[in-house]
Parts: sequence; structure tokens; C-alpha cells
Amino acid sequence: MSRRLAPIVVTPDRVAVVEPLLAALAAQTIAAELEVVLVGPMGLRDAPLPVSCERFGSVVVVEVEDFRPAPARAAGVFAATADVVAFTEDHCFPAPGWAEALLAAYEEGYEAVGPLLCNANPRTATSWVNFLLEYADWCLSTQQGDQRHLPGHNSSFDRALLVAYGDRLGEVLEMETPEHWRLTEDGHRFGLAPDAQVAHLNFDVIGPTLRLRYLCGRQFGARRTATWPVHRRVAYAAAAPAIAGVRLRRLAPLAREVGATGRRGFWPLLVANTAVDAVAQGVGALAGAGTTEEELPDLDFGRERFMVGI
Repeated sequence: MSRRLAPIVVTPDRVAVVEPLLAALAAQTIAAELEVVLVGPMGLRDAPLPVSCERFGSVVVVEVEDFRPAPARAAGVFAATADVVAFTEDHCFPAPGWAEALLAAYEEGYEAVGPLLCNANPRTATSWVNFLLEYADWCLSTQQGDQRHLPGHNSSFDRALLVAYGDRLGEVLEMETPEHWRLTEDGHRFGLAPDAQVAHLNFDVIGPTLRLRYLCGRQFGARRTATWPVHRRVAYAAAAPAIAGVRLRRLAPLAREVGATGRRGFWPLLVANTAVDAVAQGVGALAGAGTTEEELPDLDFGRERFMVGI
């Protein structure tokens, strides 16, 4: 296999935050060929690396003065030397064949390849609601092949495609979906590799879930409509109920197929969170992203605080 893969691992604090993720990467069938890029705040180089890192072909440690997840991922991309970079999260754990399957998919001519997502804590309705609202498009093996967009923060890319953004890359990685749409509309090929599987941990506490859905929805609405004229953004905000309705109709059959509907309270939770997300998209369209960039990282890292159903 001619291509090399560089997983980008970001931590807001200590190496210990991402040790479980590093262990999952060390269990890859091609771990010895991986170039792991570890990005974090100043002082990260002073911390000893876990023993699991000895299995990698190389480890590059990158320190950033002002840690924010999206710019940190961008710094990791520029520090990598491998042909393909793969974004990871501290709460998303690749199966052993993940790296090998991602690279194999590039032989089909793709410029970006995403994994198949699995729910790592499927016991509660709240977990399933969060999982489906974020990853419904990539959780069934039948969804393989060409895609219009890929799982945010969990997909791989031809490094050259990302480097071409230059100083804009950090901004692009803040909310990737609108840019994925633009790239695929312009003819870039994105694909899903069903053998590249990752298990995603989801919030299953209701209060933090509602906050997460609001912040994500507002950020998405702001990014999606950033270049639109005022009248179009107002129309988008007014269409929030319709947005929620369309998503619910699309998610309902999928929820039944994956078995989520058997959890007590699933339907009311799905309706409530879909509505919060839609309203928040409208707020984002009218008032911008607000403080979402500062608030989301605090929720996103160390999310075991918001989980009871493991």
C-alpha cells in the first residue's frame, strides 16, 4: 500500500486525556506504518508518551500557544508528512482495521474517505438521539460509496486537499459540512469505507444534551449562511419548523432500523432535540455563531461527565 496515514490527535490538556484513543490507534493492523500527530497546549512535549506509542512508525508532537480544537487540527495537518491525514476525537475509538480500510478506499480515486460510525454506548434513548442527529448518514453499511459529505472531525483527507486552504484551514475545520458540500459539488470525490469502523461515545444526560444540540445547531446555521444576503438568512430562520420536520421524517425509519426506538422516551427526546437544533440554526443564521467556538470544546472533551449509560 503506497499511501501513508497520519492520524491527527488533539488534546486540550494532558496526554492522559487521549490515552484510550492512542491505545485504539496502537491496536491498528498497520500501527507500525502510522505517523501519529499529537497536538496540544504548550508543555505537551515535556510529558512522557504512553507505552502504546512505541507501536507507531513515528510520533510528531505539536504545541500551540492558544489551544482551540479546529486550529489545532489545522496545525496537525501542516505538521504531518503522510499523504493522508485522519481526524480523530478523544471519545471516538477506531476498530483495528480502521486505518487499513481508509487507505484501501483511496485506491478507488477518492480524495476524502469517512468511516462507518457505531454507537459505543447504546443503552439509553438520549445516547441514540445524539448519535442519530450527528451520524445518521454514516451508520449503516449500505451507505457505503460516494458521499455528499462525511462525518465531521472523524474523516480522512488527501493532505494536499487541506493544505491548499493555507491560513483558512482552521476556520474551515470549525464546521466542516458546508465545505464538504461545496467540494463535492465542485467534483471532488468523497467516499465511505464500511470496513473502517469507529465507536462513538455520546452524551446520555438530558440537560447537557440540549445544550450541545443548541450550540451545534447555532454554529451550523451561522456557518451555512455566512455568505447569504439578509433576506435569505431571515427566510432560513423562519423555516426552522420545516427543517425539524424534514429531519424527523428522514430519521424515523433509520431509528427503527438500528433499534433505537425501543429505548424508553426515545421519540419525545428526538422531537425535542431536533426542535432545539432547528431553532438554534435559525438563531445562528440571524445572529451568528456567538460564543459557540469557546463553549463547544468544554463540552466535547472529557464527555464521560455527561454519560451514565456505559
